[in-house]
Amino acid sequence: MALLSPVTPMALRNRRSATRLLAGAILCALALVATSTLAGAASSRASAAKISAHLTKKSFTSAQAKEVKLVYRFSTPSKRFAYRLTIKNGSTWQAVRSVKKKGNFKGSHKIAVKKLFALKPVNVGRYRLKLSADGGSKLLSFRVVEATSGGSTIGAIGAGAKHTCAVLSGGTIKCWGYNSYGQLGNGTTTSSPTPVQVSGITNANAISAGDGHTCALLSDHTVECWGNNGAGQLGNGTTTLHPTPVQVSGITTATAISAGGNVSCALLSNGTIKCWGYNSYGQLGNGTTTSSLTPVQVADITTATAISAGVSHTCAVLSGGTIKCWGYNSNGQLGNSTTTSSQTPVQVVNITTATAISVGSYHSCAVLSDGTAKCWGYNNYGQLGNHSKTSISIPVSVVGVGGSGILSGVTAISAENYDSCALLSSGETDCWGWNEYGQLGNGTTSDSSVRVQASGITNASAISVGNGHTCAPLSDGTAKCWGHNSDGQLGDSTTTNRTTPVSVVGLP
Repeated sequence: MALLSPVTPMALRNRRSATRLLAGAILCALALVATSTLAGAASSRASAAKISAHLTKKSFTSAQAKEVKLVYRFSTPSKRFAYRLTIKNGSTWQAVRSVKKKGNFKGSHKIAVKKLFALKPVNVGRYRLKLSADGGSKLLSFRVVEATSGGSTIGAIGAGAKHTCAVLSGGTIKCWGYNSYGQLGNGTTTSSPTPVQVSGITNANAISAGDGHTCALLSDHTVECWGNNGAGQLGNGTTTLHPTPVQVSGITTATAISAGGNVSCALLSNGTIKCWGYNSYGQLGNGTTTSSLTPVQVADITTATAISAGVSHTCAVLSGGTIKCWGYNSNGQLGNSTTTSSQTPVQVVNITTATAISVGSYHSCAVLSDGTAKCWGYNNYGQLGNHSKTSISIPVSVVGVGGSGILSGVTAISAENYDSCALLSSGETDCWGWNEYGQLGNGTTSDSSVRVQASGITNASAISVGNGHTCAPLSDGTAKCWGHNSDGQLGDSTTTNRTTPVSVVGLP
C-alpha cells in the first residue's frame, strides 16, 4: 500500500516513533462503543444495499494496540455481492479489504495494523473508511492524535493501599484517596475523594503506588517519588516525609518502576535493577537485610525486562522469559518450590515464557507468551485462581470460567494483597481471590477461587489492584474503580464501597 498523506500534515521523524503512534491510534479503535447505531447509507437506486456499521473506536492515541475492530450489517436484494473496504486520507482512496458474500448478513472483523497502514509512517490527522456494496456505501472516520496533545487521556494507572494515581497523556499526574503521608503529591496531607494534581510533574510516562508512597517514571528516565519515607522508600537519602515529588538519587536510565509496601524498585536500560527502602526480608535483593535510603543493585540480574515489588518480596522477568524472585517466602511466593526466604534472586520453576509479572502481599502472578497466566504462593482466599484455596510454592495455571479449562487471552495482570486481576485482549477485566469490599467487581462480596468478570468492563486498556480496590483506565480516556472506598480511593467523590465499577470523576 502506498504511503498515506495526512489531512493535517505532521510527519513523524522516524519509523519507530511512527509505529508507536500508530499502535496508540489503533488501540483507541478497539474499545469506544458507539452510543448509537449508524444509519445505513442512502442510495439513489432502489436495489442498493443498505449498510450500517461502526468502529469500536474513533480516536487513537499512543496506547498499545494491534487492530481496528469494524462491526457491520448489510441488507441487500442481491443473492450474491461483494463489499469493499477502503481507507482515505487526503484525496486518495485505497482498498484494504474486498470480500464476497451471499444475501443479508451481519458480522465483524478486525483489521490488522499492517493491512491498514502497511506499517508505513502514519501522520496525525483524520482518516476515513468506506464500506461499499451493490451501490450502497457507508463512511466511517477516525482520528490519529499526538500522544501528548491535550493531556486528556489516561496513559497509566496505579492503585496503592488506599490511594490511586493516573498519568494523563500530557505527562501530568492526578491522584486521589488517602493522603496522611502526602502520597497524593499535591503538597498537603488532606485526603481527597476526587483527583488532585501532583505538583511539578509534567513529563511522566508511568506511575506506581505503594502502601503510603508513590513513584513516577519520567520521560528523561529519572524517577521521582513522594509520600511516606520512614524506610527510605523515596530514595532521596532521607527518611523525611515529602508531600511533593523528590528525585530518586542516582537513577538516570530507568525504563520501568514499581512501588511496593515500603520499598521501591527501578528497572534500568541495561537490564539491571536497583531497589531502595525497607529490607528486613531481603526484598532489595542485594544479599542483606539492611534497609537503604538510596538505590542498591539487585544481585545477579543483568537481563531484566519487567519488575514488580510487593510488601516483602520482589520479582523480575528476564529476557529469556524466565522469572527470578527474592525476599520473604513463607508461603512459597518466590516460586522455587520451597518456603525458604532469600536475600538474593532465585529462579521460579516451570516458567520459561513469561512476559509480565505482578507481586501481591504473599503471592505472585505472571503472564505467559501464549496469553495464559500462572500464580503461586499464598492462596487462602483463592488468589491463585486455580479453583482451590491451598497455598503452593510452584506456579499453577489460572483457570477459566467456573474452574474449567485455562484462562486465555491475558495481556496484563495485577496482584495485590489477597486478590488478583487480569486484563484480557477483549478489553474485559477478570478478577479472583479476596472480595470483602467488592474488589472483584462482580456485584458481590464473596471470595472466588476462579475468575469472575468485573461488571460492565469491556474496553479496559490496563488494570491495577490495590489493597481492597481495583482500577482500570478505559480506552475512551476515562477510568473506573471498584471495591474499598473508605478514603475516596475510587475517586467517585464518595467514600462508599462499590461492588461494581464506578467512574472516576474529573478524568480526563
